[in-house]
Amino acid sequence: MSPKNTNDQEPISYQALMDENRALKDKIQSLRAHLEEAEELECSIISKVGPERELSKTFRESLNSINLTIHSILDFDEIMKKIVSEAARAIGSETAAIFLKKGTRWVLSYSHGFPEDMIGLGMNDEEEPHIALATKTKKPVAINDAFNDERVNRDYMRKWNVRSALVVPLITRDEVIGVIFFNFHKSTFAFSDVHISFGTQLASSISLTLENFRLIENLKIELVKHKQAEEALRESEAKYRQIVETSQEGIWLTDNSNRTVFVNQKVSEMLGYSIEEILGRSPQKFISPEFSTGMEDRLREYMPEVNRLEVNRLEVNRLEVNRLIDYRFTRKDGSDLWCILSFSPLFDDQGKYAGSLIMIMDITDCKRTEKALKKAYNSLEEKIKERTAELKIAYSSLKENERSLAEAQELAHIGNWCRNIETGEVRWSDEVYRIFGFKPQEFGVTYDMFLSRVHPDEREYLVEVVKQALDKKFFDAEYRIIRPDGVERILHEDIKVICDNENTPIRLNGTVQDITERKKAEEALIKLEKTRIKEIHHRIKNNLQVISSLLDLQADKFKDESVRKAFSESQNRVFSMSLIHEELYKGDEACSLDFSSYLEKLAENLFRTYSTSGKSIHLNTDLEENTFLDMDTAVPLGIIVNELISNSLKHAFTEKKEGEIQVRFFRDKEKCNEMHSLIFSLIISDNGIGIPEDLDLENIKSLGLQLVNILVDQLDGELQLKRDNGTNFTLKFSVKEKANQACQQPYINSLNKK
Repeated sequence: MSPKNTNDQEPISYQALMDENRALKDKIQSLRAHLEEAEELECSIISKVGPERELSKTFRESLNSINLTIHSILDFDEIMKKIVSEAARAIGSETAAIFLKKGTRWVLSYSHGFPEDMIGLGMNDEEEPHIALATKTKKPVAINDAFNDERVNRDYMRKWNVRSALVVPLITRDEVIGVIFFNFHKSTFAFSDVHISFGTQLASSISLTLENFRLIENLKIELVKHKQAEEALRESEAKYRQIVETSQEGIWLTDNSNRTVFVNQKVSEMLGYSIEEILGRSPQKFISPEFSTGMEDRLREYMPEVNRLEVNRLEVNRLEVNRLIDYRFTRKDGSDLWCILSFSPLFDDQGKYAGSLIMIMDITDCKRTEKALKKAYNSLEEKIKERTAELKIAYSSLKENERSLAEAQELAHIGNWCRNIETGEVRWSDEVYRIFGFKPQEFGVTYDMFLSRVHPDEREYLVEVVKQALDKKFFDAEYRIIRPDGVERILHEDIKVICDNENTPIRLNGTVQDITERKKAEEALIKLEKTRIKEIHHRIKNNLQVISSLLDLQADKFKDESVRKAFSESQNRVFSMSLIHEELYKGDEACSLDFSSYLEKLAENLFRTYSTSGKSIHLNTDLEENTFLDMDTAVPLGIIVNELISNSLKHAFTEKKEGEIQVRFFRDKEKCNEMHSLIFSLIISDNGIGIPEDLDLENIKSLGLQLVNILVDQLDGELQLKRDNGTNFTLKFSVKEKANQACQQPYINSLNKK
């Protein structure tokens, strides 16, 4: 039977009841499963919340310890070291450190677990990008697995065996000033929100500590500066007080009613009043009456200006309120005191006019000097007018003299020049331009241009002349120039060196004269004179030859051999003189002859004259070339040679069938500096039988040797006789060097050779 519904409802079937029961069981089973899951979740939550709560407690205690350290230790570095160590201990990392920004670098400043020598190292973004990321994002960066996290340099992490890392930026006023990081080396570590929260709170404490330290340091600096400023102010006040009291200028202060409130000692000394007598009175009371009104007007002028300007001090200077004005004061003794016054306005804190600062300088002596100067100036003006009139006359006279000088130079073909040694500037007179073939003042002259006009063969000579002039202070020279038209001219130049006070050459002055025509006339005269002298030599030579011929004719009249020999010896003497005139007639020189060449011919003639048949007598000569002697020396020297060689040929080889006669003539190297002479030696020797020992040259009866002694004395020479292995006569004599050079190298010949 089916149960009935008491409410007359449709009866529920059994199947339906079974289905409903089955569904209910399923729900109950589902609820039981959810309940079990809830129980498991509850257990899991309880297991997690417990450690985190404990960890939070640990972090709170650590932060409290860190805050206590911050407020109980004064040494900042020690505080930071303890913070890093305490934080590393709390979070459980093996190493920890703080990077601080110093300039543009991130520098490792404090550490825990790192070697001490790492302090001060900089951060490398490539090696530690996770730290750079924290500084850029201003957020903590947690790296749980450093070997696999792409945000880190994994090679670098493996190198240092960093398994996990937490980086927290240190931020002050929204600016990252550093980072603190924690490294785990032994194993990986999973950072929770609690760790990150601890790191954030720790970073805030560190940032606050760093900012407070910065503020304290700035405060210390400001305190030091303030103390230094106070000290400088005290020193400045003392210095200015001393300046005011010792100033050589008067200092006068007035209030806004123009009453004196301060004067220094100098004002009292200037006016002769005591400081007490001046205080409270207006400066006008001490100014001479004729200036007092002017001063009051002056004050009335600038008082409104000052009141308008108020605190604009720059505008005060722009309107020249502080001006310099001359005033005359009256001293207590009634005498005048001239002063320069400088007015400067003073302002109070509100910028209102509070008075004036007046600087006073005593110019009484200056006024007296000024008065004397005015008098002297007026007198000078009159003298200048008189002098100007005199200068005009002198200038006119000078111009006239210049014209006369220029005309004289043109007529005489003499010009003058000067050359500045330091600057190289050269100036020529008009006549010098004309001498060189240019128009007067046609162009500016230079030393190089001048040398370019000098004959090429004589430029080096002229440069040397200038150098000698610098040493000797005065020199002259003759040289040739080539004018622009190609014509050669001969110039004579006198050079004088002008020196400064230290005897250093600074300028060359000179005159130059065209002597071409004079030189031509001199050459013609010299040629004429040479021709005349040669003619004289020719006639003397002919006359001497006539005498020689007459002697020869006379000798033939005598049969006595001794008489004939005497005539022969006389002929040889005449020949020696005749040969000199013949050499002079044939040679280029009219007053000197080549003595060595003359000796050769003279000796050869003597050998021909004296018969040496049956005997082998040789002549050996050693004669220095180009030894020129004048007639005064050559004639007696030739006769001496004639006598000595003749003596050897007649007497040296009477007992010998062969022998040698040697003639040497040379110039000694030594010079007689006192006499400016050249020393010559003439040696005539033979290897014959020699002169007897008892023969005395001073007391000899032989006419020939007597003649030799006379001629040696005439030459101021010295004759020596040696009897070793024959006979040796050595004659030493001197010739004036200048005279000899004049004969050997007349200037006209050297000029022609050039």
